[in-house]
Amino acid sequence: MRWRKIIPEDIDEAGELSEIVARIVSPALTSSPRPTPTVGRPSLYDNILVYPFPHHAEDKHDESGKSRVYGAICELTLGTDCFLTSEKIPRKLSDPTGQYAPPSPFFTIEPGEFAVLVTEEFVYLPNTVMALLSMRNRYKQMGLISVSGFHVDPGFHGKIVLTVYNAGPQEILLKYGERMFMLAFSDVGNNARPYGKGPLGLSTTSIAPLKGTSVSPRTLDERLRRLETIVQILLIPLLAALIIALVRLLT
Repeated sequence: MRWRKIIPEDIDEAGELSEIVARIVSPALTSSPRPTPTVGRPSLYDNILVYPFPHHAEDKHDESGKSRVYGAICELTLGTDCFLTSEKIPRKLSDPTGQYAPPSPFFTIEPGEFAVLVTEEFVYLPNTVMALLSMRNRYKQMGLISVSGFHVDPGFHGKIVLTVYNAGPQEILLKYGERMFMLAFSDVGNNARPYGKGPLGLSTTSIAPLKGTSVSPRTLDERLRRLETIVQILLIPLLAALIIALVRLLT
């Protein structure tokens, strides 16, 4: 899953991502877009890279719960960058460089709020493989839905950025490093036109359209409740004054 043929043993799990990317996108590696098939069934995973991806995460038979490969599904984790529409700027959930201490690895998405999330893993797909993207069922049951695309194009290399929306009635608590996303890989019939370089983090183009207050059922409900309160506060004195005036007229 980590394309070990082109990642030397001297690069460990904490290796610099920039060095990995440089090796992947070099002309020598991209000149042969289709992997060499094995005898019988072609090996779909020969030229797929998900990095970092620990060794224990690849063991389908691991009974400790650490495996992140189930059948055709590969799980990805929540990365360090995120943006909430209720905030003015993106936030960092961790700092691998150790230059500063993030306030917390936790954050919440309020009902009716959008968020832009980034995977921790860098993904490379050859021109002959595409991937289908989804979230784990536990997040869907809480009302979190993806409003981004549901596939990753052949030739993509970068971190996956997703825009999600909390359509549930309660806030959703997320944590850096959680196993949150799922990729299912599939062969394509012919070499597709490669997507090319994807993002390595959040960009202004991915968050600028979402800045501002979201119009959601929850915000509309809150506005209606406030309006009802205002009407009740104003209406009761008016009714009382009207009744008093009528009583005086009748007497």
